Amino acid sequence: MFLHIGRNMIIPLNDVIAILDLGSGDQQETTKEYLKYASWYKEIVYVNKNKNKRSAVITDKKIFFTHISVYTLIKRSQSIY
Repeated sequence: MFLHIGRNMIIPLNDVIAILDLGSGDQQETTKEYLKYASWYKEIVYVNKNKNKRSAVITDKKIFFTHISVYTLIKRSQSIY
């Protein structure tokens, strides 16, 4: 099973560890700190060209910043089952 995360990019659903909401503006300090340090160890992929990011999809090897909302991504992942 795959999850479409925007543009022409899909990732295996089994690889998804977490989906974080970046658009709400009230991120916890620990979330910001995690993304900062994780970017040192994982490859950052911006799904859309203008680097507008509403969600972060975290896998064990990469972090995908996408313009699609968390709600939509969760809905897509649940519709597969």
